[in-house]
Amino acid sequence: MIDAIVRKVKDLLVNPLEAFRKSREDATRSVIRYFLVLLLVDAVMTAIISLTGLGTWGMVWRVMHIHHPILVFFLVLVSGLILAPIFAAWLHLWVRVVGGRKGFSQTLKAVMYGATPGLLLGWIPFIGIIFHLWAMVLAIFGVHELHGIEGDRAAFAVIVAVIIPLVILVLFAAWFLIANVSTTLPAARAGIL
Repeated sequence: MIDAIVRKVKDLLVNPLEAFRKSREDATRSVIRYFLVLLLVDAVMTAIISLTGLGTWGMVWRVMHIHHPILVFFLVLVSGLILAPIFAAWLHLWVRVVGGRKGFSQTLKAVMYGATPGLLLGWIPFIGIIFHLWAMVLAIFGVHELHGIEGDRAAFAVIVAVIIPLVILVLFAAWFLIANVSTTLPAARAGIL
């Protein structure tokens, strides 16, 4: 099993179009198993890095007052297990909008196989974002190959599926920050804090 996973990682990183072409008939069970192994690697490495407090995730854990690496491990693991299929369903909606007619399992493959660089190296402080962007590019390649749609349509579907939740998240974070500042400043001025 490990040899097959290592081979798949290498193929996806070196020749992603060919790797996705070969993956059309992969069973959903093997795709999920592959994703789980890489998610475990990501959870372990993110938990270790959380001890340093470096990078974006280090700041996120501090803001959320999560300081224990075992808790970080489980949060990364559970959120990956929940968010990957939800994102795949959301992306599948956009794939359908741009003309993709293959089943949901093909979109799930594009998401789970496409996540490879982000899961393997996205935990690295400061430069991890590069690997998450690379994962987004791989997802575009996956949608293109697995759904048989043009590259620009695949790119549109993936970018829209990523941008909309990001905008909502930024708006929510801004609201949270404003709400937090507006409630703590008056309390601080009054000498309550």
